[in-house]
Amino acid sequence: MTVEDIKYYFGVSVTLDNGIPTVNTNLTANAQRVLPDAPVAGYDGAFLTQAMKQLDKVLSNMDDPDWAIVNYSLVEKIAHSFHMSELWARSKSHYDMLAMEPLPEEVCECLTSSQSDVIPALELLALKIKFPGLTSGQDTTPAAPPAAGRKGDI
Repeated sequence: MTVEDIKYYFGVSVTLDNGIPTVNTNLTANAQRVLPDAPVAGYDGAFLTQAMKQLDKVLSNMDDPDWAIVNYSLVEKIAHSFHMSELWARSKSHYDMLAMEPLPEEVCECLTSSQSDVIPALELLALKIKFPGLTSGQDTTPAAPPAAGRKGDI
């Protein structure tokens, strides 16, 4: 999720210091796995559609082994980008309900509580993306810095 994606899919403008934790697409050895703020994607403004912007982003990074998801082919990275686009588009109605004041009674309290469970879940997801061997028993994980604002590591 990027600043541009938030604006496009949810109609909300956010600053660079937005407090929306996001899995880092930079997979270099010592890169922070979870960013404290959704980053700017820097999509090519020459494209009108979100699909072409995302396709261009994937193709522009296709030769970088430390970008996006380890062991994914180019087609899988494109499919993942489009899958996330579909997920965000489908999430808009749920976001709109959560943005209502006051919240409807059927909204679970866990959705309005702090992000205490979000960061560990994103950290685990980031580890699985960066080190897919974790879930297959072939652990090759080097130490990496924890997410900002967290003590310790997963």
